[in-house]
Amino acid sequence: MHRYLLYFNYKGSRFRGSQKILNREITKNMQEMDLLQQERSIQGCLETALQFAVRPKNDPIIFLSSRTDAGVHAYRNSGTVDLQHPVENKLFDPHWLTNKINLYFLKKSLDIRVDRVLAVHPDFRARKDVISRSYLYQIVTTTLPQRELLDPKKDRSKRPRSYLRTQEFLKCRLPVFLSDHYMQVSAEKFNLEQLNESLQLFEGTHNFRSFTSTQGWVRYSKDPGGGGYIPMERREEEFFKKIDSIEAVEVPPPCPTDSYLLDNFKYYHVKICGHSFLHNQVRRMVGSSLSVCSGRMTAHEVKEMLDLPNVGWNVKGRPAPATGLHLLNVQYSPESLANATEDINQLPANPLKPDVKSLGVPHN
Repeated sequence: MHRYLLYFNYKGSRFRGSQKILNREITKNMQEMDLLQQERSIQGCLETALQFAVRPKNDPIIFLSSRTDAGVHAYRNSGTVDLQHPVENKLFDPHWLTNKINLYFLKKSLDIRVDRVLAVHPDFRARKDVISRSYLYQIVTTTLPQRELLDPKKDRSKRPRSYLRTQEFLKCRLPVFLSDHYMQVSAEKFNLEQLNESLQLFEGTHNFRSFTSTQGWVRYSKDPGGGGYIPMERREEEFFKKIDSIEAVEVPPPCPTDSYLLDNFKYYHVKICGHSFLHNQVRRMVGSSLSVCSGRMTAHEVKEMLDLPNVGWNVKGRPAPATGLHLLNVQYSPESLANATEDINQLPANPLKPDVKSLGVPHN
């Protein structure tokens, strides 16, 4: 048995999120319909690829470093898995694993690719050894008229989420291959300087209780009895998160030779760096700042949500849609990646020395 670290990227449009949908015991015993359901999540895709393409002796279980919602993309996410080769005293080649898993994704037409596989020491943990995460939110502004095709007079508060997602798609004037990577905003409701003034309020350490959904008020811990995960209410100190940097900048168009994309749109990136984030935190930070630009909120009201977290989310603000959000990078400390290798000849990777060994529960 050896532990492997997988780096992978994906287009989140067709997935229901990174977490697997079914809490199953043995992948190989699943029916075809169950497998199709699993392949609607990133974790499910990775585990089915490992089970049916790699075919280890054990049942592979992926532990993700970062969770993303439905529609959120990732330039780089990561996860660990323990694999036992069916041949005794033999280990899987990291390069072979990369190619085998990607071939499975190609055959299944799944929008996910493994960038790299590293064999790591047995104490490596995908989530707890992360030292920083960065997110990218992509915004496009346009002077073209907005489309509103489905009952524009209907009360938005009573519309289901699927209806609102359909509206976002129909209103977007970008080409289809770009539309699910950007949030489109009317140029008259956008001001870069005003956006950055609001975003700067989030830098530093704050209580972000108001900037997470009710799902973020609960965390899940392993059941000591081995019965899976049990929900636990977050302690107040767990709502405190540090934002190392956050800034919006104008960027060149994705295709500078296309006159339609060049003349009718302007493109902006919001980059956020920090150690960890609550559920929906990034989308609410960006959404509230864009609400300041459009005049729905004031910067004072945004600051009030930070200073008085128990007041809750201000309904004047709208969380930014998942469409423009990308997990940009997951960074580990050099110490945690000691002995990590892609070279099969250097396996097995030895445990860390006591002076650099990480503390806490293994794997997760």
